[in-house]
Amino acid sequence: MKLYWFLLFICLVSKIYSQDISNSIVRDDNDYATFKDVQSPKEATPYKIIEKYKSILKDIDFDAQISQSYSYKISLNKEIDLYVLFVDCSFTKNSYVIAFNNKSSSISDMPISLNMKWAFNNESAFNYKLLTFPLIKIEQHDGNYTLFFKERVHDGNVYDAVIDKIYTLNKDMSFDLKFCYEEESITLDNNKLKRYVYNSIVTVYLDKDTTIEYLGKFEINIKTKTILQKECINNEYNQILFTGSGKEDEYILKNGFTIKY
Repeated sequence: MKLYWFLLFICLVSKIYSQDISNSIVRDDNDYATFKDVQSPKEATPYKIIEKYKSILKDIDFDAQISQSYSYKISLNKEIDLYVLFVDCSFTKNSYVIAFNNKSSSISDMPISLNMKWAFNNESAFNYKLLTFPLIKIEQHDGNYTLFFKERVHDGNVYDAVIDKIYTLNKDMSFDLKFCYEEESITLDNNKLKRYVYNSIVTVYLDKDTTIEYLGKFEINIKTKTILQKECINNEYNQILFTGSGKEDEYILKNGFTIKY
């Protein structure tokens, strides 16, 4: 029995400490990738971030069998950086985003979690590629930061899309989810629906490679995460103007696409 607990302890220690988290990859484009970038330089990961990473890794199911984990650093300004921990497990691939103020040592208590399974290695599982760089877009207004993250989603053979998750960063380094929307999706006839957001208005276009057709628009109440108005000029696409996921529009607005398999 003592041998069993000793071996279990060794496995747990190996799981937590054998990961590549002591240094963080820093890309020229101030972004992160869906693979381990071995060409870009690295910087030492701050101690508080390493401790947060260890906590995340420790909480992952023991049976998950982590094959690798690594870190990216993204700079917001001279004081605030984002750290993205990528964890590649046997059944799942996730990234965890943490904000860190290196002046005050404030750190995110709850990281943003993104499902990276279908984005992994530049969407290697798919013939139709939907992700485009940057994977994170940063906007600043009056010292406040808004962060746009892309999540590649998939459900069987009927749904392929990219969901944008939009967060605000608070002074205490916590994140608030403003809303989510389906940036791009593939229709059943292999065309693409593309959506562009400006303030609270999202416009929708049908991309047939050779032609682009305006389909409509909708207005979002960001505070309540509800759709105020919807305009669709082609009834064929009315049901999928906001999302082709089969879920309610406002569910996607509030949660994104949450099925993970």
